[in-house]
Amino acid sequence: KRQPRHLWALACALSAFAAGADFSEPLAPVPPAEVPAAEPEKGPEPAKPPDPEKPPEPAPAVPSADRPDSKVEGYAPLATGGEGGQAFEVTSLEDSGAGSLREVLDKVNAFGSKPARIVFKVGGEILVLSPLHLDVSNVTLDGSTAPAPGITLNARDIMKYLFDEEGFLTQPVPKVRNRFKPGATRVFRGPLLAIAKVENIVVRDVRFRESPSHQIHVAGSAKRFLFDHITSTSCGDGALFLNNGCENITVCWSIFAGCTLCVRTRGNRVSFHHNLFIENAQRHPLVRGDDIRDLRNNAILGWRVAGIYTSELETPKINVVNCFFSPPAGSRDPARALEIRGKGKIWAKGNVGPGTFDV
Repeated sequence: KRQPRHLWALACALSAFAAGADFSEPLAPVPPAEVPAAEPEKGPEPAKPPDPEKPPEPAPAVPSADRPDSKVEGYAPLATGGEGGQAFEVTSLEDSGAGSLREVLDKVNAFGSKPARIVFKVGGEILVLSPLHLDVSNVTLDGSTAPAPGITLNARDIMKYLFDEEGFLTQPVPKVRNRFKPGATRVFRGPLLAIAKVENIVVRDVRFRESPSHQIHVAGSAKRFLFDHITSTSCGDGALFLNNGCENITVCWSIFAGCTLCVRTRGNRVSFHHNLFIENAQRHPLVRGDDIRDLRNNAILGWRVAGIYTSELETPKINVVNCFFSPPAGSRDPARALEIRGKGKIWAKGNVGPGTFDV
């Protein structure tokens, strides 16, 4: 025998109540001629259709290949570095000699591009007197292996070096004072760590201090780099300098503080996420070139000149999403937190700070 309609409705309501349904909110009336569609299960919101002006999205967050507890997003989440490779141990805090980081880097460079991990059996500060070079692929420089207080590379006494037009070191010039030489050759003190023409590099849990010029200088066709949990303070012309040809780079969970010119990017598919920029003059980062950058969930506090900005002569494509901007106390121009010069394209959403950031 068919049940009356009202008894059927009552049975459905009791069944829903037993299953934990929430009746605190009134339901919208349903037209008599329509049958309401079943409500879909709650989950992540569907992706919005891509805007024609928006740069491509980077890869979603995944555990780092060589340290599962570190979530990596952006364009280099699958960088493995020297995972599973031979371990080379640093046992001395001297600039050079047996067991020093410099000697270990020489051994790794001679090892070729086979996977290699540089680990530390000592903790403390290494006073670097000339640039440290990494010239081979598939390497992890893992400061997390150092005992307390961790590992710090300090470059306050580093020598001056010449750079050619492509950004490569040429020769030391300790007596040269001029920044620019004939033929567009530049003179800098440093860098502290020079990496060129290699792939699949991981630098993790290392502190970089007091470099008069660059601290990390990446040149040539460098690809698939991960800089994770690094700290850079008190540098001159570039805590991190990414030159032409760099591609698929992620910089994450790091601190940049007290730098004159903080970060310059001139590569394609470069991501910055979950970084803290504190009281640097400018370049958080400076975006050069015509390629794609993705900046998400960064905090940029107390800049002296400008926050994120682009070059006047180039046309980069940039995402700036969910970043926090706090201008310095008494700033007369907080609008310089995010400044697009020239003809670059920007997708900015969910940012917090003075002025208008969602464009």
